[in-house]
Amino acid sequence: MTLISVNGTRLYVDARGPEDGVPVVFVHGGPGMSCHPFMSAQGDALASRGLRIIGVDQRGLFRSDELPADAEITIEAIIGDFEALREALGLDGWGVIGHSFGGWLATHYAVAHPGRVRSVLFDSPGWDQDIAGRHRLAIIAEILDGRGDEEGATRARRLMMKPERLALADDVHGQIAALGEDAWRMTFATREASDAFDAAQAEVPEDAWRWERHLHLRARSFEPALPLLEKLTMPTMLLHGRHDPVVPPAAVGAYRAAVAEPRAVRLDGSAHLPFAEEPEAYTEAVAAFFTKGA
Repeated sequence: MTLISVNGTRLYVDARGPEDGVPVVFVHGGPGMSCHPFMSAQGDALASRGLRIIGVDQRGLFRSDELPADAEITIEAIIGDFEALREALGLDGWGVIGHSFGGWLATHYAVAHPGRVRSVLFDSPGWDQDIAGRHRLAIIAEILDGRGDEEGATRARRLMMKPERLALADDVHGQIAALGEDAWRMTFATREASDAFDAAQAEVPEDAWRWERHLHLRARSFEPALPLLEKLTMPTMLLHGRHDPVVPPAAVGAYRAAVAEPRAVRLDGSAHLPFAEEPEAYTEAVAAFFTKGA
């Protein structure tokens, strides 16, 4: 665990596993989160399976150097940071795991640098916010119906039926926040998994997730990445939870239709965080892909 200088800033890097292991970098989501939840749940387990697993807090986040308030964070800058980090670590190439919004980032990274990205595992990827947003709104409406909140359910369904593509201004996240005590159902398959995850992350300061610094990145995430999948030439795999509101069947079907050799693994006891909800099954699937399937 160290800070490594890249492109005028320093990134926090948590690398585990044998030096000669299969190098795999984890691209976290958000935008505005950290690699901490993933590395806490999977770092040692994947390292024990022969991977050199590399977690990174993206620029300006959590344990990486804070940036000036007016610093602009772009997709190009983040991709450039990963490339600079790869070079700093002396690696000719590496595998990539992209979780949630990190799956969107990983798609762009792989298209931009196909000679350096050897394989990509899409973990609960947020490829298309319109598709995911409408699926989330349907789930929200169902939850609100169950609570007898007819007004809230109607509001969610109206937004779900909007003819134009959903955008940041439509505030699907606001609809999720309005669920209150039931908001966990948009991330986890069970309340027990939600409580266990919260307990494991208790050491993380409340202000660690700097969402507000990444609003323009969140806006760009509404540009669908699904059309880029057909450009990928390296091995890929989609891993998702059965109950994930971000990866509905339409997204799975689009992936299968776009790539030359689709691989897909569904974990039936998970929603959006399978690396924490079903850690053993997740470790097995990821290790098999990067050490055998890729």
